[in-house]
Amino acid sequence: MAPHPQPNGMPLLARVLAVPLLKLAWWSPTRWQRGERHTLAMRTTSDPSVRAREARAALAAFHAAERRAATGGHTLRQQRRRAAHLPSMAAAAVEAGELDVAASYAQQMLAAGMGPAGPQDWNAGNLLHHGHITLGRLALLAGDTDGAAQHLLRAGSTPGSPQLNAFGPDLDLANQLLAKGRTDAVEGYLQRCQQFWKLGGDKLERWIAEIHTGHRPTLDP
Repeated sequence: MAPHPQPNGMPLLARVLAVPLLKLAWWSPTRWQRGERHTLAMRTTSDPSVRAREARAALAAFHAAERRAATGGHTLRQQRRRAAHLPSMAAAAVEAGELDVAASYAQQMLAAGMGPAGPQDWNAGNLLHHGHITLGRLALLAGDTDGAAQHLLRAGSTPGSPQLNAFGPDLDLANQLLAKGRTDAVEGYLQRCQQFWKLGGDKLERWIAEIHTGHRPTLDP
C-alpha cells in the first residue's frame, strides 16, 4: 500500500493561528469598529445621558479613524470604507449635539449617493436614505416640521440597498413626525418604502391602514 502523503505544514500552521487572530480582531477592533460599537450602544439605550456619552465616544473613534486614514492618502477603497460609516457618524453627531458636523456628513452622503459612481455603488441607496433622514432630524430640531417632512419623503425615495431591503428603513424621524401629527408625510413615506422593503410588506400595509384610519401606531421594525 502506498504511504499517505504527509500534510503540508503551512496550512496546519494557518489553522492553528486562525482562531487567536480572529479573537484578537474581535478584542482589538479598529477605530472604525469602535465607532460602530459605540453607535450601537447609543441606539440601544433609552437613557439620554448614556446616549450622549456613547455618541461622543463614537465620534471620537470615527475622528481618530479619519485622521489615521488621512496619513495613507485618500484611495477609492478608503473613501468607500468611510462612506459606509457616514450614517453612523451622522447619527452620533446629532446625538452629541454637533449639529453642524451632522449637516456636513449628511451633505457628503447625498453628494456620494447621487454622484457618478452612485448607480454602481451598493451603498448609494443607504447614503441617500440616511442623508435625508439626518437633514430631516436637523430640520425638526430647528422647528421646521415642513422641512423635516420633505426630507422624510425624499428618504423614502431611495432605490434601496442590501441593508435597507433586508432590515427596513430608518423609522425614528417617521415616529417623531407621527407624534407631531404629520400623518400625511409618514403615510407617504411608508408607501415609498414598499418599493424596496418587500420583507416588511405586511408591517407597512398594517401601519399605512392604521394611519389612514386616524391611528398613530409605533413604527418598530
